[in-house]
Amino acid sequence: MTTTELRPDKEHHILRLLDDMDFGIDRAQALSSFSERCQLNTRTFDRYWQEAKKRYIAAAKIEHELMQIVKHEHLAKLEISKIMDKFERMEILTQIARGEIPLKKPMVVDGDIEEVEIVPAWMDRKAAIAELNKMDGEYAPVKKETKHSGEMLVKQDLSHLTTAELLERVNAVKLINEQA
Repeated sequence: MTTTELRPDKEHHILRLLDDMDFGIDRAQALSSFSERCQLNTRTFDRYWQEAKKRYIAAAKIEHELMQIVKHEHLAKLEISKIMDKFERMEILTQIARGEIPLKKPMVVDGDIEEVEIVPAWMDRKAAIAELNKMDGEYAPVKKETKHSGEMLVKQDLSHLTTAELLERVNAVKLINEQA
């Protein structure tokens, strides 16, 4: 048996001590309970208590770190939930474009500048529609792919050319085709 392996009865006693620690039982209470049930001598009990205490502290540290991680993730989710997603932004822009949401605009009222709720003007609606079009990609250029086989048919009236001119053109086409 290696030193890392524990006897089943020792492991059982340590697990019981861990349970007692969870309930807030101190060493003295645990010792009296164990001495009645298990008939362990004080020295053996102290070794088990020390092992259980190490595990309890290690588990508490891990639990604390996990709680910090969970707390951090929860705060991050709260922060993220404050950010509107694409569809929420699109919904608000749509309502502005339809004139359903009143906008606050600064206006001079009795010599003072106040924010007054008004129905969106034509330019506000137009700007909301333009923003929606940008979000949907309506202004994006359309990519078109063209394919070319390399052959071109050109219909020309060559009847007015002389035989020498025709031979000259044929030779030029052959030269181009050889280079390709």
